[in-house]
Amino acid sequence: MKYIKTFELFYDINNYPKVGDYVLINVDFDNRKLTNFINSTIGKVSTIELYSDMEIKYPEHDEIEVEYEYIPSHIRIWFFNKKRKFKIRRIVEFGKTPEELELKIASKNYNL
Repeated sequence: MKYIKTFELFYDINNYPKVGDYVLINVDFDNRKLTNFINSTIGKVSTIELYSDMEIKYPEHDEIEVEYEYIPSHIRIWFFNKKRKFKIRRIVEFGKTPEELELKIASKNYNL
């Protein structure tokens, strides 16, 4: 062995959605109505915040802001201008069009 390899974090930004992509998020809040809405609704990525310090990157702290349309009035208080922030690790799937994700929602609804 010629050298000792230093610790490095596997961090691939290509596996993240881009601004304008559509995402499915999986969360588990105490509020069941809010949880059901977020888990079964496709949102659009409005901003992405990647955290790093010099050369060290912290993917566990990366956040994504997702915009939703047609939010029911009883859960609208949990959103700011139709947007809500989530950790990137909460993303189940993402795609360029909402049609790509509708199949995932349909299969979840029918337990396929």
